[in-house]
Amino acid sequence: MKNISIIVQASSTSWSGGKDLCMNQMEGRPVLYHTIKELLEYFSDNIANLWLVAPEFDRGGLDFVKTFFPNGVLQTYYGYDASPLQRMINVTQNLKDEDFVLRVNGINFCVDTESAKENLILAQASSYDCIRFPDDFPALFTSDVYRVGALRRMYSTHQDVERKYFVHPKYYLSKSPNYKCAISEPDKSKYSDEYLLSIRQRYKNAMAAKRIEVDISKAIKSGDSIQLHYELASTFLKDSRFVLDLACGSGFGTNILSAGAERVIGVDNDREMIDQANNLYRTNGLEFLAADVLDLPYDSNSVDAVVAFEIIEHVAPKDLLREISRVLKPGGVMCLSTPQNSLGHIPTTSDHLREFSLDEIRVIVGELFRLEKIIGIKQGSIFFSDDPVGSNTFMVAKKPMGRDAAGVSRAEGWRREVE
Repeated sequence: MKNISIIVQASSTSWSGGKDLCMNQMEGRPVLYHTIKELLEYFSDNIANLWLVAPEFDRGGLDFVKTFFPNGVLQTYYGYDASPLQRMINVTQNLKDEDFVLRVNGINFCVDTESAKENLILAQASSYDCIRFPDDFPALFTSDVYRVGALRRMYSTHQDVERKYFVHPKYYLSKSPNYKCAISEPDKSKYSDEYLLSIRQRYKNAMAAKRIEVDISKAIKSGDSIQLHYELASTFLKDSRFVLDLACGSGFGTNILSAGAERVIGVDNDREMIDQANNLYRTNGLEFLAADVLDLPYDSNSVDAVVAFEIIEHVAPKDLLREISRVLKPGGVMCLSTPQNSLGHIPTTSDHLREFSLDEIRVIVGELFRLEKIIGIKQGSIFFSDDPVGSNTFMVAKKPMGRDAAGVSRAEGWRREVE
């Protein structure tokens, strides 16, 4: 396959405003370097264009990456802080409408190059406008293929396109009947446990921080999935007076929740984070507490709602759910989110004990709670209310009426005692 054009999308700052993980050091160089190296080694002499594309606020700041590669192999482009779509259109302006580009995130150092090549061949053979990986496939392995003319056509009608699709155009193209798109199915037999463990170990070396950094002052809302979680939760907690936000971090999300409840307490086991939250947010009814989320200092059946975002993958899941059920009043609401991963038995993120497929998280939560709503967050701020498949599962559940403090109904408890 000849004349391949590749766009590597990168930034010094994530959509949530903190340091982007692609800039972390792995084996002595930024993760971004390893992503580009992987693409260069696989596609070799068949690459016609290789662009490193970044936001305008990074102008010149990623040029150092070019020094790791032969002169002229890697080109850089900067522009449009909130619009990867416009960056792609501008950098490909010398290509034809019928040309295709492979787009890869800078953090994806283990991108599945073999599947990417297959997708490029399929797109050319069948004139697809876009081919993407399954939404619940581990993100580090994924890439997207776009027909250049489809991107240009999409932008030509930009007045009618929500800005969140400028971040992830593939979802606009996929939902529109005017474009021909496909979801590829990678060969999962290639993803042996040994291979997944090796990637997990490499990624561990790049995870300098224990949690994703958030800086709300620098966040770009159209691409910020963390902020979206709290905004979604707020719509389901309108009648909740007393709310706990577990693993609250620096408290920005807890502060969002405080606008709709009389009392909101952010809980985290990191004393430094709690001190930071107390300094940042001072509002009536808003509190922060350093405590273990598996041993909450609250009475049984005392809390109206619990928010547990991106935590169940870090702890023993049933222990967490039992503790949430214990403190919730019967009929109380739990809003939970966690990565959705079809290969989650060995997650690539090293501080995750495991990640869950959609069916797996349904089952484990359904043992104690009544499921009310499941939303699959695709990427960034994109979701479709009728689609539970995504890269992240957002779930609303309720503690059934009549359950005791341990989350077991009195009838169930009686049967167990008799048996």
